[in-house]
Amino acid sequence: MDFVDGYLAGLEAAIHKLSRQDVSAVVEALLVAWRADRQIFIIGNGGSAATASHMMNDINKLTISPGKRRFRGIALTDNMPLITAWGNDA
Repeated sequence: MDFVDGYLAGLEAAIHKLSRQDVSAVVEALLVAWRADRQIFIIGNGGSAATASHMMNDINKLTISPGKRRFRGIALTDNMPLITAWGNDA
């Protein structure tokens, strides 16, 4: 098995381990927030910071629909000056 096959097999295994109930609960929480015109905040640490940023980017961008309310979400990891200020000053 080469690298690509191994990587894809690992992704497939990870996806199959996901709880459909947990994924549905997250989707429902996002929809509840959207319906109530609330803002979602997400954060991650290390590599998960990049994942959080990417997730919010996709949700914000891919939910744009002419004439409809937009999804409001922000990854708290996207403000590097604030993060480094806290790290430096706290």
